[in-house]
Amino acid sequence: MGGPVAAGLLLAVVAFALAFVGRRIAIAGIAVCATACIATILIERVPAPTWVFAGCWASLIVTALQVYFSQGLQRWPFLALPLAANGGVWAALVVATEGAATDVLPILATLFVILPAGLCIARGWALAVRVVTSWLLAVALLVGAIPVLVVHPGYVPDHRE
Repeated sequence: MGGPVAAGLLLAVVAFALAFVGRRIAIAGIAVCATACIATILIERVPAPTWVFAGCWASLIVTALQVYFSQGLQRWPFLALPLAANGGVWAALVVATEGAATDVLPILATLFVILPAGLCIARGWALAVRVVTSWLLAVALLVGAIPVLVVHPGYVPDHRE
C-alpha cells in the first residue's frame, strides 16, 4: 500500500476522533496535527519502511479505539492533542518512505472530514462516524496484511526480472 493512502486513512481517523471533543480543542488538535506533520518533514529522518508502516497501523488502531470509546476524550479532551500530534508524525513518516516528505501537505486536507463528522455527532448520529471508522480500519488492516500473508505472482518477483 502506498504511503499517501496510509497517511490519508490515519488523518481521517484522527479527524473523526477530534470531532468528539469541543470545537476549540478540535481546532487546536488540527493545528497540532499539521504542525507535527510539518515538523517531521523538516527533520527528514525516516526509519526503515517496515517500522514506519507498523507505527502508522498501530496509531490508526489506537486512534480508532478513541472513536469507538469516545468517553475518555469527552472527559479529558486535552488528550486529543497528543493523539493528533502522533497522527501527524506518523502520516509524514509514512509518506516520506515512498517519496518526498512534502507530498504529505496535500494529504492534510483529509483533516477537513472533521466538518461532516462533527455535524453528525452534533445531530446525535455518532454511530455513522463509528461505522465509517470501521470501514477505514478494515481497509487499512486488509491492505496492510495482504502483501504479507498472500504470496502470488503479483507480490513476488517473477521470471521476467
